[in-house]
Amino acid sequence: MFSKKNILIAVLVSMMLLAGCNSKVTSTAPAGGGEETPVLSRTGVNLENILPTEPLPLVDDSGKMVCEVSAGLFPELTAEQEEILAVFAPISEADWSKGSNDPILTIVEYSEFQCPYCAAFNDTLDELLEAYPEDVQVVFRHFTLNSIHDKAQLASQAAEAAGLQGMFWEMYDVLFQEGPNWSVMSVEDFTGWLEEKADEMGLDASQFMEDLNNEEIIMKVEEATATAMNIGLGGVPFVLLNGRPWESSRDFATLSAIIKIIKYEENLYTECPPWVIDTEKSYTAIIETEKGDIELELYADKAPLTVNSFVFLAQEGYFDGVTFHRVIKDFMAQTGDPSGTGMSGPGYWFRNEINSDLIFDSAGVLAMANSGHDTNGSQFFVTYEEQPALDGNYTIFGKVISGMDVLESITLRDPSQDPNLPDGDMIIKITIEEK
Repeated sequence: MFSKKNILIAVLVSMMLLAGCNSKVTSTAPAGGGEETPVLSRTGVNLENILPTEPLPLVDDSGKMVCEVSAGLFPELTAEQEEILAVFAPISEADWSKGSNDPILTIVEYSEFQCPYCAAFNDTLDELLEAYPEDVQVVFRHFTLNSIHDKAQLASQAAEAAGLQGMFWEMYDVLFQEGPNWSVMSVEDFTGWLEEKADEMGLDASQFMEDLNNEEIIMKVEEATATAMNIGLGGVPFVLLNGRPWESSRDFATLSAIIKIIKYEENLYTECPPWVIDTEKSYTAIIETEKGDIELELYADKAPLTVNSFVFLAQEGYFDGVTFHRVIKDFMAQTGDPSGTGMSGPGYWFRNEINSDLIFDSAGVLAMANSGHDTNGSQFFVTYEEQPALDGNYTIFGKVISGMDVLESITLRDPSQDPNLPDGDMIIKITIEEK
């Protein structure tokens, strides 16, 4: 039976997934901010059901546009969340850790050595530590699944025994790298194999074998596993990122994207933008790209919040150097995320502005990407063709008036199919003209 706290942890995991990143977006819908967006039906939408029945405010009492300030990928925890997460012991000298002493990303893995998925994750961690040695710390905690892995407990004891001689991580690597060989052995043969490996590694093999079944080591591994079980962890590897449960993608591309986002989010806006436009005036935007210029008419009267945010960010130089991170043939070109991952934004969200007069009825429609209703930030896209399935779900705030040939020359790039693509084509700057 799950305790109340177990259930709360499951809920928190779900919450963190929604706030986190997923690089394997399988939908054809534009997403912005990390959450996977569902495939939209092509049967259309009844706009009357979602349009506001009365005008909504555009600015607050201080003259700033109405928005909600977000806290980035790892927001400050509420008191309830802190209480829930207190079941995970803080990192201490009792833990095995490697990597940076001043990390921006700490990865705690509850794991064991006979699990093939754990071995694969170890390869990812090695790659991550090599690529970001100053940014990442890895912490290992035992969680042996003895009911299905007959040598998991002994393997963890072996790592601990090697650790007494200062070679925990060396034995950690050997156990994971050679798992396919020893996993099929009998416990007796595995014990002999461990003695041979200890000798090959330069350990005092006699001392290692004595420590292998040391009562303190046995108890340490058993207690660590009991702790994981009492928390309610369902399997391995179970991962914490900066103290939060993370059960989304754990591949190198996703984790490296998270590092990029954390670095970028040091400069998030911490308040809503000021009001910088006049809805009685007309605005155009010239997007200067590596491939040429794209000129767009902006609908300040029909989507004032969106245009205000876009103009503010453009005038701030926010889009300078930003790439087109997702470009799909016959669909759309998406950009507006300075992290280049497609999983971040400016530090604030604002609501959708759906107008029944504006639909995705042609190429060149300019709209906001989002990760769910009313989660607009800085990411936007321009369509290559009519896209009726998007009607009513994304704020349309402009249209291309020249430069479709430039847009059509932007390099195709779909990170959901290949997360290791080179950077996309770059926006040099966006210039706003007011008339």
